[in-house]
Amino acid sequence: MYYLIYVSSATELLEEAQLTEILKVSRKKNLEDGITGILIYMNGSIIQLLEGEEETVNQAYNRISGDSRHTGIIKIKDGTTEDRMFPDWSMGFRSISVEEYENLVGYKNTRAYNFRKSFENISDHPAMLILNSFIKNNRI
Repeated sequence: MYYLIYVSSATELLEEAQLTEILKVSRKKNLEDGITGILIYMNGSIIQLLEGEEETVNQAYNRISGDSRHTGIIKIKDGTTEDRMFPDWSMGFRSISVEEYENLVGYKNTRAYNFRKSFENISDHPAMLILNSFIKNNRI
């Protein structure tokens, strides 16, 4: 299983409606392409992990790289792993407004104990170390 993780900065702070639209479009496309992963957004900082077949993940990354809503896109890690890290997430995301989006399909509350606890079980994987660092540094 191929994975790719990148960071970027939003060109402007994203509104909840924009984040919701990103989630809807991403989930649909990722389901079609067999891609799973997670997108974490906090105050203009973005980190995303994509996983799936190498060709489709790279196609998704190239498409994402052309998105004008963010800049400074840096691929920080890619490689292969035996299993998916987010097998049930066609695209999970973390939004600022927990109350409004808790029932949205694909929403994962990063402040919930079980969310952060699930990362601890695979914390030795380089991608998970990067995600954990982002979460801690942004106090998510």
